[in-house]
Amino acid sequence: MSARVCWIQGGAETGQMAAELSLSVCGSLERAAASGFDFALMPESAGLSLYRLSDLRMRPLRVEFCAGKARWRRRHGNNRRSSLARAIGATKKRGLWVLDAAAGFGADGFALAALGCRVLMFERAAVIWALLYDGLCRAGADPEAAAIAARIELRRGDAREHLRALISCGEPAPDVIYLDPMFPACAGASALAKKELRWCR
Repeated sequence: MSARVCWIQGGAETGQMAAELSLSVCGSLERAAASGFDFALMPESAGLSLYRLSDLRMRPLRVEFCAGKARWRRRHGNNRRSSLARAIGATKKRGLWVLDAAAGFGADGFALAALGCRVLMFERAAVIWALLYDGLCRAGADPEAAAIAARIELRRGDAREHLRALISCGEPAPDVIYLDPMFPACAGASALAKKELRWCR
């Protein structure tokens, strides 16, 4: 059974986003919880936030490229000797065109762009796409991250359809197709997955 997600109203522009995502609009988190929704997307000053309505004390989920772990990774952990760079061949060739077929929350795609790659991200899930879109918009306005964000194009949909269209038109294919899917929870696993993965599931 799919989780029920709504949108917390926050202005005309955000109302347009709710319509694009085909989400019901609620006036507050409390009303959304009382109406039986499981999660709520809410535009806030810090960025678009996803709240788990069964526990409003829990910190919301937000895609962040300009602070915290993402900033540390950009400054210190993202170089051409990294395992990600070696995996896609960025140690030998610069400016690769990478298709990230399952973008998720964009951490790997952003890291690839930080290596100088041109990245085309695809995300099928509407809620995750909205969070990722918001995070990339904020990164585009950040002095440190703007140049990286400019190398990323985000699309909502299935990457397989895009590849079929390229092949049928005879267009050049990406240098690399990067696929890091989210696997279902393993039965009997004792370790708890990260909050992002648990909420995605």
